[in-house]
Amino acid sequence: MTVKTAAAPDPFDVATLQDEQAEMCVLGGMMLTETVLREVMATVKADDFATPANQAIFSALVELSCTDTPVDAVTASGYMRETGDLARVGGANYLGACLDACLVASSAVFYARIVAGRALARRLGEAAVRVHQIASGPGEARENYARAMFEMERAGRGADLGHNPVRDGFDLANEWHQAMDAPDLTGVMFGFADLDTLTGGMGMLPGNTYLVAAPSGGFKSTFAGTIARHAAVQQRKRVLFVSLEMSTLSVFQRLVSAQAGVDFARVRARHFTAGEQARVDLAVETLGDSGLHVTEDASATPEKIRGWAKGMIAGGGLDLVVVDYLQLMPEAPGSGTREQKVAEMSRKLKLMSKDLGVAVLILSQMNRAIYQRPLRDDDSPARAMLSDIRESAALVNDASMVIFLSNPAGLAEGGQHPRAGQLGVQVEKNREGRNGDFVVACVGRVQLITDLKGADEQADADRERTEFDEATAMRLARSGL
Repeated sequence: MTVKTAAAPDPFDVATLQDEQAEMCVLGGMMLTETVLREVMATVKADDFATPANQAIFSALVELSCTDTPVDAVTASGYMRETGDLARVGGANYLGACLDACLVASSAVFYARIVAGRALARRLGEAAVRVHQIASGPGEARENYARAMFEMERAGRGADLGHNPVRDGFDLANEWHQAMDAPDLTGVMFGFADLDTLTGGMGMLPGNTYLVAAPSGGFKSTFAGTIARHAAVQQRKRVLFVSLEMSTLSVFQRLVSAQAGVDFARVRARHFTAGEQARVDLAVETLGDSGLHVTEDASATPEKIRGWAKGMIAGGGLDLVVVDYLQLMPEAPGSGTREQKVAEMSRKLKLMSKDLGVAVLILSQMNRAIYQRPLRDDDSPARAMLSDIRESAALVNDASMVIFLSNPAGLAEGGQHPRAGQLGVQVEKNREGRNGDFVVACVGRVQLITDLKGADEQADADRERTEFDEATAMRLARSGL
């Protein structure tokens, strides 16, 4: 007779290294008092929770704590409903269950230490598996020993790195070596040679916000559309363009006009020559096959945008979010000045960029005071100042780069100006490099902004297309069609 023995439980099974009730108690306590909320935030971080649902709830509560909104079950439920996370975590009923799990608010801090301890145990278990793989793999013994010790050291330190902003030399050296070994970091390129050079060739990096400001009629939407189209078509990036001003159709018509090189008025009227029709059809197909997504919503809030962004990430990834434009975003209810409310919107978009690992391009209005100042010697507009941006303080502080656009033709009646057709670009803040000024070409009739060299190529292409269209028309006339 053969006696079968039960298999020993896997010591690193996640189910044995988590405490669901403790996690629910922690989340419930965070929704009861602000004091407990702050103490818990100083004890655990999102990935200390074992389940994705609890991680999402913890992150939502932390995000809410950065606003003027009180943190409780009602506000948390509303916030997560807007971001699209509520249904995924089990709905408002699960939030209620978390509250029921915490009989005394102060006990949540005690259970937070348990959650952090279980998270450390999981990390040590995972590190032990990696150490076993190192020990049984190829390599010189001393080198393998050093790698194994590093894995265990990293697992032990992982309990503190999430919420402790002070990093010692070991951590900094580790991050440096990881950065040196990683592939070159490249974000989403602007598509303008001078602007990309000012970023050191890295473009718009994940976790950063970039601010483009211009007065009304300053071509900021066209500028952003050019960047979004270049990213989606030329770089094959996934882009979310959020329009609070124009309809989705209007945005797409402008992108088609630029992509096809066909007059925007003709695109809107849907009246084309045979040659233009072919180019428009190709442009529509090209944009349709790209990673560009456009949404219109005059009531778009940072929470809604975060929800759309998460949806795109789940559906294949996301590289860039464009918001057109911030001052149209509805204010959150409650007291506070307009500047405070804009600051809250800016901060939420900044947090979204960091949490989701995407670059965010924010368009902003600036006042027209720049056009009241004396011109520079080369007839270009006076330099813009950071204070020219409406509700500027928080917007400027949160942004990694601030870009001003100036339209010289807007200075002259009837558009008669020696620099008509050009757009001034002024980089006034740049955390990753130096500031600078340069000029790009604005081909307004085809909704295109391009480098000056590109404008010459556009003119040559226009002449060739005109000649082709005329030749096509003559052939059709001769054939009687």
